[in-house]
This record gives sequence, structure tokens and C-alpha cells, in this order.
Amino acid sequence: MPVQNYDSPEQLLTVARRAAAQYPYLPHAAQPLHGGRINQNYHVWGDTGEKVLRLYAPGRRAHQVEFEIALLKYLHALGAPVPTPFADKEGQFVQKSKITEDDSQVFVWLDFIQGSVLSHQALHALDPSVVHSFLTPLLSALHAFPPPFRPVHETRTFSRSIPSLIFALGQSPPAFPVQDVAQLYQNLVVFEKSLKLPPGVVHGDLHGGNILLNHESNSLSLIDFDDAHVSHRALDWVLAALEFSWTSQAGVPDAPCNLRLDENRYQVLLSCLSQALATKEEIAAFDSLRQIIALKRAAHAHDLGDQSVRDRYLALLAPPL
Repeated sequence: MPVQNYDSPEQLLTVARRAAAQYPYLPHAAQPLHGGRINQNYHVWGDTGEKVLRLYAPGRRAHQVEFEIALLKYLHALGAPVPTPFADKEGQFVQKSKITEDDSQVFVWLDFIQGSVLSHQALHALDPSVVHSFLTPLLSALHAFPPPFRPVHETRTFSRSIPSLIFALGQSPPAFPVQDVAQLYQNLVVFEKSLKLPPGVVHGDLHGGNILLNHESNSLSLIDFDDAHVSHRALDWVLAALEFSWTSQAGVPDAPCNLRLDENRYQVLLSCLSQALATKEEIAAFDSLRQIIALKRAAHAHDLGDQSVRDRYLALLAPPL
């Protein structure tokens, strides 16, 4: 079940004040920020500054959010540019109570980070050295976080989305050839089970909407760690290299449906992000991990009704591999 959106300023302020009841913080105003299937974020102004109230969808368990907060606290202690969790009067970070019309929901407070999200054009314009200096130390710290549970098979994280994607492609095939998705998925499942790669905590959702640029300090920050999980650390390198390499096709408007992958830039970024870190086994697996990411992103975009992102990632699987 998705998170309820509250568009009325009065209703938002009521929710924010209920959520802040046990915190040394008094909200004065609030407005919606970005959100998704897992959470909804609200920008809140209060007596001690600006905060973000993150309200999770019903069904999101407290231990899942506690892992996210522990990760943020760890990265913040290392000086990483990530959101800082805000504790209540008892020193607790993760709360669950009935602050909305829904049943009790898990929520957290975070310090607000000034900045604007990056478009694909802005991501592509960043020099590879800038991407390297920003992401490499951050991802290295992330991957070094002591895993609190066993790694998951990445193909399992989107297995439920595959039947719907296959059905949709059968009803309205994309304008480019895509090999049989069902067979491709099964091949990737078998391939991943054979992998023996270094595990690590991965961000799992690296894209321009989760990277903030502060125009005053010209600094970058990484947000939205709610998809973080233990998997193959190389997935973050491949996904980041992909997301920083989309560019508009020549002579067409700069729109999501007109983006193509700059393969040369992708290879340069993948090398920059993984240099001196990747094992021989990880390097050999890069192409197959890219297939897993492309199919995962396509499946999730299909779930969200975003056909342009779905087809863009499906295009990475064509011609048949």
C-alpha cells in the first residue's frame, strides 16, 4: 500500500506536529517532497531549523528502517554527505505511532539538506573526476559497513515484477527487439547463483533524483537509503556508471524518452569508480550485472507506470545478448 499524500498545508502541519510530539522540535510549516512506493517525505520548518519527516508505507517494518538509520549514522560519523538522523528526547530515532488517518506507521526525522536534484543533462555534464571524488569514498564506506544480515540474490528483489512486465510487453511490444524476457530472467537467476563476489551494503537506487547539488557550496549529497541492502557491491558501480551516462540524442528535445546511453562515458566511469577496488571476478561479471540492473530498473519502472524509463533500460538488453 502506498503512503498517503497530504496536500493541505493545515493537514500536513497537523501530521508533522503529531510526529514531533516526542522530539525537541516544534514544526511551524510543512510541504511535500518527493516520495515513492516505500515512503513519503515532507519538508518541515520549525523552531530549531529545517527537517525532513519521512513517513513509511504501511507494512514497512521498524527493523528495516532501523537498518537504514544505523547506516546513515555510520556514514555521517565518517563525514559522508548524507542526511543526519534526528533523535527524540529519549535518544530514539525510529518511531511507530498513529499520526495519520492510517494505522500506526513507522516514521523518522532527518536534518534537511539544501540542494536541488540533478537532471540527466546535469549528471552527464559532470566530469568523471568529479563523479569519482564524490562517489568513490562514499560507496567504499557504504560497502564496508558491517552487514547485519546475509546477502540477497539481486534477481529475487524484482521477481514479482517480471510476470507483469512480460504480460505488458506481449500486449504492446516496445519499438526495439528484446529477447524473451522470461528466458533472460531465468538465465540471470542461474548466473547470479554461481557468483562468488565480495558482498557489501549497496545503496541500490543511485540516480539523479537521489543526488542533491548545493549551488552555494557547489557540493553534492546522496539521499534516500531506504533501498539499501546487502548484495554484490559491484552493482553500485555499474548502476552509478549507467545513471551518469544518459544523454539526449542529437537534434531531439531533452526528454526522458529521448535519452540514450553514452557507452564511452559509461566505460570511463565504471573504470573510475571501481579502479583499485574491483577483483578480477567482479570485472568479469560487470556485463552480466549490467543486464540484471537493466532488467530490474525496467521492471520497477513498469510497476510505477513510467514507460520511458522502462523502455530505456530494456533497450540496454537489445540486440539479444
